[in-house]
Amino acid sequence: MVVNPLQIRKNQWKESVVGPRVGRPTLASDGNTMHLGSQYMTRTSSGWSTVKSLGKLFDRDDWGIMRLSSSIQGTYIFDDYENHDVLRISEMKNGQRQPPKLLPSHINSGKWTAHPFIAADGSYLIWDSEKADGFGDKDLYISFLHSDGSWGNAVNLGKTINTKSMEASAYVSPDGKYLFLIEAH
Repeated sequence: MVVNPLQIRKNQWKESVVGPRVGRPTLASDGNTMHLGSQYMTRTSSGWSTVKSLGKLFDRDDWGIMRLSSSIQGTYIFDDYENHDVLRISEMKNGQRQPPKLLPSHINSGKWTAHPFIAADGSYLIWDSEKADGFGDKDLYISFLHSDGSWGNAVNLGKTINTKSMEASAYVSPDGKYLFLIEAH
């Protein structure tokens, strides 16, 4: 039996729209899609739809998707904890979803590579990983998309953001003004 969590709305307890954990929720840049790992919900006039599958390309028992982030163009970036903590990308080409592929090794290096975020326009990725050039535990890294479609080097976001503790699960507000992250001491 699954018991959905409760939340308070209009001073009354109501059943939550997000039931059992199916991934770390992320809101797509259009504000109308909530990604839940390999599943999603869409905004409706009365709240959110039922949970739906992203399809056979993502319904795999051998992948572990914690977080999936999407750009306006429909590019998906997601982590895969079942296969050595790597990041994968799935793009839309000519209206067709492309099979996910590994991002380059300069992004998928280090330990515990996870929790990716892709910019709304697809121009950069932010993720967390434990790497030799880090300031402590897990740090946040960024890579920019080059004009030839390749991803640039993994750049540590520096000591202004990263500390000797763990920084993870970053995302940027839709207006591009704020970086949100989890810091654990």
